[in-house]
Amino acid sequence: MTIARRGSHRLSIDGHELRWWVRRSGARGCPDCDSLAVVIAAASRKGCAVQIYIPEPYGPDRPITPAFVARIARLALASGWEPGVGSGPFTMPSGELGDILADHARSSASRKADVSVESA
Repeated sequence: MTIARRGSHRLSIDGHELRWWVRRSGARGCPDCDSLAVVIAAASRKGCAVQIYIPEPYGPDRPITPAFVARIARLALASGWEPGVGSGPFTMPSGELGDILADHARSSASRKADVSVESA
């Protein structure tokens, strides 16, 4: 699985040079048809890549930050992912990944609650 350089972001984790990007499809704002995936691969853009689908990606309160991607990359490396080796998507263990996604949803919700809007 290769990853395009255009639109991708660099990330260095534990001595591994990586690139990541976000794939979005469907109609934005539509809870039933919006799809968002984070893809992480070796900087060489060759070999096996990690692809994570984000549940309920709609809304501006769910930013995909480098820190969030770094947590996913560290989990993948700890689970046996070797950047640049193999082909196809890497399958992540669901237990810890579920915790990362739940933390992301909670932090997004708390960020939204902290924002106050004043109208004139």
